[in-house]
Amino acid sequence: MKEMRLKRNLSQRLVAETLGFDRSYLAKVEKGERELSPELLERLLNVYQSIEVSEIIEAKFDYVRIRFPTHNVKAVIETVLCMDFAYFDKKSTGLYGYKEMYILGMIRVLNSEKGSERGVLIELSGQGCRNYDAILEERQETWKDFMSRAVAFLGVATRIDVALDDFEELFSIPEMAKKLERGMCETKFKSMRIINQESLQESESEGVTIYLGSRQSLMHFCFYQKNYETAKRERVAVEEVDVKNRYEVRMTNEKAREFLKHYMSNFDFSSLILGVISNQLTMLEYDRNGDLTVWKKWYKLVGNTEAINLKIEPEKPSFRKKLSYLDYFMSRTIALVNAKDQATGTTHLKDIIARGEENLRESDEKLLEIELAEVSELAKTTGVVL
Repeated sequence: MKEMRLKRNLSQRLVAETLGFDRSYLAKVEKGERELSPELLERLLNVYQSIEVSEIIEAKFDYVRIRFPTHNVKAVIETVLCMDFAYFDKKSTGLYGYKEMYILGMIRVLNSEKGSERGVLIELSGQGCRNYDAILEERQETWKDFMSRAVAFLGVATRIDVALDDFEELFSIPEMAKKLERGMCETKFKSMRIINQESLQESESEGVTIYLGSRQSLMHFCFYQKNYETAKRERVAVEEVDVKNRYEVRMTNEKAREFLKHYMSNFDFSSLILGVISNQLTMLEYDRNGDLTVWKKWYKLVGNTEAINLKIEPEKPSFRKKLSYLDYFMSRTIALVNAKDQATGTTHLKDIIARGEENLRESDEKLLEIELAEVSELAKTTGVVL
């Protein structure tokens, strides 16, 4: 039962809530300490069987960066990562403008100077994600549980990479590259780059990599022959490597956050990634009549997956983040100071607010002006038609 759940990237909490019983009950079932009634067993199997699991494709998080509006790095490690702070090594760093780094394996947590809006940053590289897989497995959790904690702690994703590992080689990356060069595709991307690495000593290919979209954009794809990369690193024959191709979707800022919204409400992780891919790209081939149609090998990958558009919804500018920070991290301090003032007749809180008013910047006043304005006031009714 546990294996069926983990293969579908489901948390115990999510399954329990779906079926209407306690997470602890499901945990005991998976440990063999409790038995399911025939009715509950049937309902649980129906949930698992409704989610397609491919033995050919494996979906995974491959890079994660989440920023938190706090300087309490210990709280982030223990509350969000759910790891023991004492095991992390502290080092000085200048990475991304941060001042110190707490590291365990390839799990890195960076802290900034007091007063800096950078706050604390969790960074998990590809190997860092695999390190954290072990933590989640130990806790009998999935990435949804981690992401839920991050959101609850006001975390903001700044980069999310997801990957599909192809164990069968559903299509040839070099063949796909040739099709792209001939324009045999439909895509929303405006640029592409194809790299064919060759060994100088043996004049043999070391694999083809395709980049679709600009690396500076909010989202781009990277498709490459993973078996060549692994074979070179581990000094084994290409034929001995299990993963043949890798299809990566790399997202930053708004796109990363929109992806996580879909992920938190979507049962099937691999279908979500395929939906994002199929929304951006369709590879084509000529049929018998000379008409362009979907490339059969491409269809083996995306199938009938529903296209998912990571549309960024327009939002009125506001000081929501500042208000959330005040509520989440400072509410107890404010209440304490206010209680002291009421009990003793002091004016600490009033004085602090007065000093803040004296130090308001022009950008702060602009933020307040925008918050108080109606959306209709922010939009111009005239403009230039291009």
